[in-house]
Amino acid sequence: MTNQFLSIALGLAAISFGIIGVMLAGAALWPDQAAQYRSHIGNVIFGLVLIVIAGIIIAVVR
Repeated sequence: MTNQFLSIALGLAAISFGIIGVMLAGAALWPDQAAQYRSHIGNVIFGLVLIVIAGIIIAVVR
């Protein structure tokens, strides 16, 4: 069960980084939308770090 949480956290991290990459690559096509979402990248990365840390703690405790 502990590996499930860690794999879910890593999966969410991969999806979120993929979305960030698409947003940054799409900045040339949709500059207004990219500027709007670019301000949220810091919060997304901070959330990913918290999810990975929580997954590691759960894996270590169990």
